[in-house]
Amino acid sequence: MNQASLPEALVIMCVLSLYGWGRVCRLFCGARILKFHSLPAVLGLAVLNFIGDLLNLFMLATAPVLFTFAIVC
Repeated sequence: MNQASLPEALVIMCVLSLYGWGRVCRLFCGARILKFHSLPAVLGLAVLNFIGDLLNLFMLATAPVLFTFAIVC
């Protein structure tokens, strides 16, 4: 396996996860959120940040839980 391409793959996986979480929020937002591709990614980052804060508050932010949230969407 080529180690040089590993960071790029991780960044792509992170961006796709953020985009997926942002698309999940389209139920609560208007159709304007789907007009640009960057807005769902920013919204997904905000949602994952909020979920991470709640997990830290309840001391549930462990590696398996965070990995699960990253691959759900």
